Amino acid sequence: MLSPELNRLLLYLGISLVSFSAIIGIFAKKIRNSFKPFSKRAIWYLLISVAVFALTGLFIAAGFFSNYNRYFIFFQILFLLYGGLHIYMMQRKMDWGKDKQSFWPDLIFTVLIALAGAICFMLTYRWVNREGLEIPMMWSTIFFIIPLFVWHTFLTALAIPPKVLNQWYYPVHDPMEDPEESKLKNMLLISFEFQKNGQDSFFTNFRAKAPVDMELGELFYYFINDYNERHPQGQILYSSGVGKPHGWMFYKKPKWYTILTTYMDADKTIFLNRIRENDVIVCSRIIEN
Repeated sequence: MLSPELNRLLLYLGISLVSFSAIIGIFAKKIRNSFKPFSKRAIWYLLISVAVFALTGLFIAAGFFSNYNRYFIFFQILFLLYGGLHIYMMQRKMDWGKDKQSFWPDLIFTVLIALAGAICFMLTYRWVNREGLEIPMMWSTIFFIIPLFVWHTFLTALAIPPKVLNQWYYPVHDPMEDPEESKLKNMLLISFEFQKNGQDSFFTNFRAKAPVDMELGELFYYFINDYNERHPQGQILYSSGVGKPHGWMFYKKPKWYTILTTYMDADKTIFLNRIRENDVIVCSRIIEN
């Protein structure tokens, strides 16, 4: 005998399932790569998935755990794994799943499985356990949908075009003029770290004053000139033997906890590159063959 609360919930879930199915029927033709050409395969996939949900409800009778909180976590983990397996299988068994941009068909099909599966899970759970916890346990099926959003978030991130980083070249044939006085204010003390020539096996650290309103490439140009004037016997090489300038890339020296490398734009100012006091800027020389 089902309780009034369970009857009410089954009614709501049934209405939701029917309504959702009706919405699919109305809009299927408008959705790119809709389910219609693959309806037979989709129905079999749906039935097998719902059967797995129903069988999962029987685990409550196995006596794996001594309390229901652990069972709830156990079901959450199971449905999370089911969701991951569902994404894997849907990409291979459902023809629309081969299109990596098929978010809406994937979402509709996954929600349909989750709704029908939740009803069957709750009924089988109720069949073997009459302590009235079938409704709270049913909410663990929500975890089935999570891998879908994780997967499509990952695909969206992969689709973001990589940032194009331009190399900076020392203007061998077009010397820069002396910096404007207005740029020589608000100094920061930073460090440049690089190999003085392409043959060095080690990096040298140089301290430099950096006006916040000066472009990074311009600052590096003046730094090279100033250093070479003061150290004629150990100059910084910025071009090949035939006068072809080396390319340079700039990035902040990673700290031990850094995950991503922060590259600098040589055409932007120290301020816009978000360079702070005592930052170490690694200058990577690019020697083209």
